Amino acid sequence: MSKSCEIISTNYIASDFDVSVIIVNYNADKYLKETIENVFAKTKNINFELIVVDNNSNTNDLSYKFIEDELLKQNNFTFVKSPVNLGFAKANNIAMKIAKGRNLLILNPDVCFHNNVIKILSDYLDSNNNVGMIGPKVLTG
Repeated sequence: MSKSCEIISTNYIASDFDVSVIIVNYNADKYLKETIENVFAKTKNINFELIVVDNNSNTNDLSYKFIEDELLKQNNFTFVKSPVNLGFAKANNIAMKIAKGRNLLILNPDVCFHNNVIKILSDYLDSNNNVGMIGPKVLTG
């Protein structure tokens, strides 16, 4: 793991997660908040943690302010703060190394769910041992 990253974990009230939701943020503005609020609103009957890796966003960006002002108060949340932009792949790799979930979800910071897709996909993975990776149907507009 990058030695320059600061890892801040909030109050973990669980230790056995079905899914680790991983989001890499870089100046995502209002979209990060909308995505995470949507995750919490739509995700039911499944135990998940949220990991956000910030790739050195501007501290005045709305996404960064949302992390510091609201997300750090959430349970089961880990914030990885990087002083440099690590890039999408490396940031996800760092998050995957610390993830506690049985399944991992790599999620862009501008996604909106229309149903309980995290549970649906996790249940599918759990019941199909020959499947190692899965993705939802992507709709635009």
